[in-house]
Amino acid sequence: MKYGIDCGHNATPDTGAVGIKQEDVLTLAVGSRVMAGLRSLGHEVVNCTPTKASSVGDSLRQRCQIANSENVDVFVSIHFNAFNCKAYGTEVYAMSNSGKTLAKNVINEICSLGFFNRGVKDGSHLYVLKNTCMPAILVECCFVDSATDMNLLNADTMAAAIVKGLTGQCVATPAKSPDRAAKWQEFIDVLKAANIAYPQLKPAQLAQAILESGRGTSELFLEHNNPYGLKWRREMSEIAQNVSYKAHDGIDSYCKFQTLEDAVKGYWLFIGRKPYQGWEQYSSPEDYLKFIVGCGYCPDKAYANKVISILPEARKLLY
Repeated sequence: MKYGIDCGHNATPDTGAVGIKQEDVLTLAVGSRVMAGLRSLGHEVVNCTPTKASSVGDSLRQRCQIANSENVDVFVSIHFNAFNCKAYGTEVYAMSNSGKTLAKNVINEICSLGFFNRGVKDGSHLYVLKNTCMPAILVECCFVDSATDMNLLNADTMAAAIVKGLTGQCVATPAKSPDRAAKWQEFIDVLKAANIAYPQLKPAQLAQAILESGRGTSELFLEHNNPYGLKWRREMSEIAQNVSYKAHDGIDSYCKFQTLEDAVKGYWLFIGRKPYQGWEQYSSPEDYLKFIVGCGYCPDKAYANKVISILPEARKLLY
């Protein structure tokens, strides 16, 4: 089965609801785990989340265009609700009969986790359901402004419930700990969908991860969600933990990230430190890489050229 997964919003100016937590962060966290879980069960997955958009309408059109052009069998758009800080629970929208059947299966699995069942609802007014050519559902996982829901929410169990509702199968391994290939693909999907201030530099960010993690095979990546080989610095304490890790140059203190989403954000927090002041003026990945290496990012004088040589691969993976 070929699934199209849309991590709702995450394409400025198309941004999600804000409450106790941010919808954009949660849809990305749950969506990336859904994709990893489906792949672990042998399904083909297409990430339908656009990397950038000129407007909200353009963002919605891109999601449908990706799903339709890729001829996915099922389209799933993942969202979180917000209302008045009192509403809570899960609802799933659908139009077609086959979509409603999927919606019922998904909501039943999510509500088995303890969420209130708000029901399967008519999605005929929703753009992504009206303009996709296959059975489609939009999942409102729960409410970001509800303390009840946010205390109950766990991205791993939410994703596993969605996967089981879609396939009837349990994810064999936790979505946060997939096999190497699945976790590497999950990281690429997270980076694709991430909202960053300078999206034109994503190829440089991915190319560094390709080199540093051995395309997702390093223990630092697999065990500590650190694909960049980022060493610990006190400025990283707000997003990462300090762990000892033995690399090729011996034991040192490295960053351990709780999630891959944190790793993507953490990279820019690391670059935002004083040694790299002024990096924002470099608009091309090549010039950016030469600049940060010149500021002492890596003692290997050939490092910039090594990463630059990987940029074509990174661009292909991202676009």
